[in-house]
Amino acid sequence: MHVTKEFGPATLGGLGSVVTSLATVQAHSGRLGHRPAIILPYYAFLQSKYSSIKPHGDPLVLGIPEFPHHPSPPSSLQAQVYHVKHPLDKANATHLDLYLIGPGSFPPFSSAFAAPSPADMYYSMGGGLPQEWQDLYYVAAVAAFLDREAGFLRTRASPPPLPLLVHFHGATVAMTRAFLSSPIPSIYTMHDYREEPLYSLALSSLARFFPLISIDRPAFSSSPSPDWPLPTTSLSPYIHGGRVFPSSLGIDSASAVTFVSKTLAKHMTQGNLTFTGSPLLLPPILRQAQEGYFTGITNGVDLSQRSPFHRDPQLASRGLALSETLREGEIHRAKTKARDALVEAGIIPGSQTIPGRMVLFVGRFQYNKGMASLPLAAQAIKKHGGILVIMGSYNDYPAGEIKALVRDYAPHVLLIDTQEVQDTWGSVIRLAADLAFIPSFTESFGLVAAEALLFGAGVVTTGVGGLREFLYEGDKDGVGRNAWFFPTQPLDPTEALDHAISFLDQAPHPGALQSEWISSALALAWEREQGEEEKGGADSPLSAYLAVYQVALSRSSQSRRGVL
Repeated sequence: MHVTKEFGPATLGGLGSVVTSLATVQAHSGRLGHRPAIILPYYAFLQSKYSSIKPHGDPLVLGIPEFPHHPSPPSSLQAQVYHVKHPLDKANATHLDLYLIGPGSFPPFSSAFAAPSPADMYYSMGGGLPQEWQDLYYVAAVAAFLDREAGFLRTRASPPPLPLLVHFHGATVAMTRAFLSSPIPSIYTMHDYREEPLYSLALSSLARFFPLISIDRPAFSSSPSPDWPLPTTSLSPYIHGGRVFPSSLGIDSASAVTFVSKTLAKHMTQGNLTFTGSPLLLPPILRQAQEGYFTGITNGVDLSQRSPFHRDPQLASRGLALSETLREGEIHRAKTKARDALVEAGIIPGSQTIPGRMVLFVGRFQYNKGMASLPLAAQAIKKHGGILVIMGSYNDYPAGEIKALVRDYAPHVLLIDTQEVQDTWGSVIRLAADLAFIPSFTESFGLVAAEALLFGAGVVTTGVGGLREFLYEGDKDGVGRNAWFFPTQPLDPTEALDHAISFLDQAPHPGALQSEWISSALALAWEREQGEEEKGGADSPLSAYLAVYQVALSRSSQSRRGVL
């Protein structure tokens, strides 16, 4: 089972895309022996995404004390779990079982997960429910659900029970381990090495959910068991400044740990990667690495989700989808037609106004995504007669500055901040783009860059994190190039954008170049060919995860037999 805050239609960023694609590929491959299941909050907007959401079993009874917000609350808070089939194809022949944790039985938890859209998933929507309480309610309910499922498997006689293995994704679900009472082996995957270690919960919030915790006892000193729930005293190493940091706890308590970049995982264990949360994160990583239970697995790209091929409904319905064989000349024609479709729809200006290249920024509007470089980028793109399209959702970067940039550089800067336009035209915009602009200060894998290549766009980027695993500047003549790099200090993309735009303008065969870029993205599939190895060989990301699952199950079994 995958435990996550994001999946499928409830996806805001890279985490949701990765979990969705990994689970999808696992289901299609059949190599797990069964379909993986997903545990996710029952966000309010999911009601409009699925038509047959039904209660699953009796409500969970959570061991949480009464809260003073309700005049006469029940003796214990309850949470209803719901089930729905998430289709993986149009015919619904293949699906994933999705288990949704519903709101609590009384206030303020009855207001949990009231998000009206994916952009609101990480915010409390009122009702007197603090965000930290909502987070803790979710992990407590997940733990109760997993305990119930584990008990069911233990009592089932026929068919022989499959081992329950839980795959936790990200710091916001790591605290689940502190509430589990069953010996369930688990994988913990870190998706972001900068933000995840800084996620924390106030002890005042945690005390309401975990009344047995004792922070006055001596710190837990020995290595935690990889299999059994942590003793309450073992929380002490993860407490700093009156707050608990779940990511470190999740790493220490997992049967095996993975990170979404093989290169960055290596840098972590060699001490070559420092970041704000490294004093919190590196000690537990090194403990796991020393015993061989920390692995870097570079993400794959799920070609069944967003791609320029016939399976994409946005492109197929407009006659813009590419054939799988990538016929010569087809890509360049399709990209030209995609841009014409955007002009005809009034989304971007025509060639008389904007004769130059289309450069696309996609993602959350955050400082660490390099948004401060957009004015310099707009200036460089305007000089070449092009347009900068900024598409995504608001976060910590001021909305006023983005809108001022649009006003100052109109019509050479376009802002697409509505979900409706992105849902209707997102793939067409990606196909029409000549270049992707990724000025990030941090990227663990760089899914946006991989998607850009898949849609036949080169990448102008800082090249941070795991981006250089698949982005290259090529030789001195540009052969093999799919990216142009610029430094983070100073964060100035002007020269890189100049070179990239000139390179495209002078390319004698742009279609061949775009075909190479798409091919380089296809090489990043989850179940990809590895040199002479057959598809799904030992080095593919899918196979690497399957190997980690076996290691986790073996370690758990050894622990129960007293080997560890």
